Amino acid sequence: MRVMKSFETEKGKKIEMFIEPKTNQIKLKFVPGGQMPEELMGIYTSETAAEKDVIKYLDKTSKVK
Repeated sequence: MRVMKSFETEKGKKIEMFIEPKTNQIKLKFVPGGQMPEELMGIYTSETAAEKDVIKYLDKTSKVK
């Protein structure tokens, strides 16, 4: 599994973008683990689309306190 990009939440949890080996599609996961929010559980065909959703999620969660 090849990690493409990594993002970090306000609480210090990492979100990694990677290529699913069996399908060559892009997926996201929390590192070291955890349940992904519904808006990030999709399968992406482009890195740009995945990154857009992660940034949107991080913006949304950083405004909620």
